[in-house]
Amino acid sequence: MGNRVIGNAAIIDHAINYSITRLLNYPITRLKLILKLFVAALIANAAWRIGSSYVAFYKFKDAITEEAQFGADKSVDEIRGRVSGLAQQFDIPIDGDDVTVVKESQRTRIAGSYKKTIEVVPGFKYPWPFSWDVETINFAKIQPFSPK
Repeated sequence: MGNRVIGNAAIIDHAINYSITRLLNYPITRLKLILKLFVAALIANAAWRIGSSYVAFYKFKDAITEEAQFGADKSVDEIRGRVSGLAQQFDIPIDGDDVTVVKESQRTRIAGSYKKTIEVVPGFKYPWPFSWDVETINFAKIQPFSPK
């Protein structure tokens, strides 16, 4: 009977120590969780903002590639004006002067760059650089080979 009382006292002592330890660690655990959720929210916010800018850039670059492919009959100034219109459509901060358009026989090359200010985390803005260099070949003007 004596061992049983000591055993019960040890179990009760262990339960009390466990409860006290758990109560002392509860606010720290909760604070760690809140801190982890805050950091995860900051990372998700930054990924969304940067990712959205890259999606707009790649759509813009794809539209420029189409313009270079199918703009064989257009002048350099017409292509530059079209690229400026595409930049406005995709909310890209460039002028027509920031774009280089070169046309040589069957090749059309459109190049340029810009910096877009992205608010990576609230209160911190970063000028993110974007650049492109698209060169296409127009096969419409190439004469077929005729053997002699």
